[in-house]
Amino acid sequence: LKATDALTLNAQVVAYDWSKFDAIRLGAPLNVAIPENYRDSWSLAGGVDYALTPKATVRAGLQRTITPTQDGLRDARVPDANRWTYAAGGSYQLTPHIALDAAASYVDFSDTTIDRNTAAYAGTAAQMPIITNGLLKNAHAVVLSMGGRIPF
Repeated sequence: LKATDALTLNAQVVAYDWSKFDAIRLGAPLNVAIPENYRDSWSLAGGVDYALTPKATVRAGLQRTITPTQDGLRDARVPDANRWTYAAGGSYQLTPHIALDAAASYVDFSDTTIDRNTAAYAGTAAQMPIITNGLLKNAHAVVLSMGGRIPF
């Protein structure tokens, strides 16, 4: 939504149909399925772009994402926990055909359990239990990015 000549407001709502991803299926020679039992989830985001000059734009935004994983079925892979993501960045148009982008994001993960019990080589003579019992607590991530755009 173009609020002014310089200010653009952005919003996004996404529904994820994670429940269709019910298992990781491994073919021969194992022929097993690792159940995931994901539930459907969603994310909601909002942000602003502000044109400082015709060549320079700054932006910021935040996103709330709900995990599809459930207690008792969560392992150390992603998706793992509900999260808030805070981001800021900018773009600079070097020439009419070359732009540079830079951004930083801070991800704040909700505290949750990592508590999935499963087995390696399930259904074979070599079957071994994998017992995961832990916490994701006070977890954060910083993501830095830089890129260029050349339209053609």
